[in-house]
Amino acid sequence: MNFLFITNSSRIQNYFLDPAVRYRCYNTAYDLQQEGHTADVCHMKVLSTKLIENYDVFIFHRPSFNKKLRKICNIIKKKKKLLIADYDDLIFDEQQVLFDPLIINNKTSLSIARSMVRENHKALLLFENITVSTSPLKRKVIESNPFAKVKIIYNGLSHIWLKHAEIYRKNECKKVISYMSGTNSHDMDFKEFEEPLEQFLIESPEFNFESVGPVQVNFKSCNKQVRKKEGVDFFSLPDLIKNSWVTIAPLQKTIFNECKSSIKFLESAAFGVPVLCSPIPDMMRFKDSGLIICNSADQFYYGLKMLKDPYNYKLIAKKIKNFVWQNTLSVDQTHTFIKFVNKIKGMEV
Repeated sequence: MNFLFITNSSRIQNYFLDPAVRYRCYNTAYDLQQEGHTADVCHMKVLSTKLIENYDVFIFHRPSFNKKLRKICNIIKKKKKLLIADYDDLIFDEQQVLFDPLIINNKTSLSIARSMVRENHKALLLFENITVSTSPLKRKVIESNPFAKVKIIYNGLSHIWLKHAEIYRKNECKKVISYMSGTNSHDMDFKEFEEPLEQFLIESPEFNFESVGPVQVNFKSCNKQVRKKEGVDFFSLPDLIKNSWVTIAPLQKTIFNECKSSIKFLESAAFGVPVLCSPIPDMMRFKDSGLIICNSADQFYYGLKMLKDPYNYKLIAKKIKNFVWQNTLSVDQTHTFIKFVNKIKGMEV
């Protein structure tokens, strides 16, 4: 089969650098190519009716409604080709717009956010077949589009990421706690772990905290142990992770965050770097893997204290690395995706 992934990323030129596009488009496209299929990725801005002739299956990642999208979808349907929408964030539910991180962190106005969500919801209704990255997101899609066929395709580790991790041998001398926020909408998320993290740093002056991205760090003391870095691209991220003692993934308890995936765990665990995270559902899938799930500030603090024991640290580092290498590969999720496509097309064996 011939697959075309269409992204609606705000990075029109360098959309490969968008983490969501890598996980939801490029990883799957590469795996499909290894299975003997044709699979390409393009931006919605350059999608043309001429391109439609060359492909059988069209996957629109985070589509937003406009006249062009409606026209393209109608053409694909008339030609009896397969149309799929893919979501890895809760971007279409207007009832939850107040929980959008951009709103919570005062990065945009409510009116702009509502307008974007409405356009996303209108786009959602154009599709009868939908893939999502998490179970809560599946439930939200069904609420918004009850007649759609919805399949969970979890995010998985790509061949590129595994190659980075394969050649790495961990240097345990590094005592860096890392938070890679990525975007500018995680200030309130960081506050979930901010106080116990500061307490740990005060008691452990040999450790440093490295904040990568624009998140606000407001420690009252121990500022000499804080390093701030600008956000980095995909190719620089492995170096930051492999030189970390642990990484953290705090998230506020909101409906929006409940739909998020466990990428931060997967990426870090592949290098054998322990992760402390908030208890969102997609992280809870890995509760027996060695991932440290923190239901409270106290649990986060004692999780760090527990890892200071070299025996505990080595045990958890080895456990999570083995687990993700065996159970969270993108190629396995691509096989699930192929089965979903074949079922829709009536080709299921």
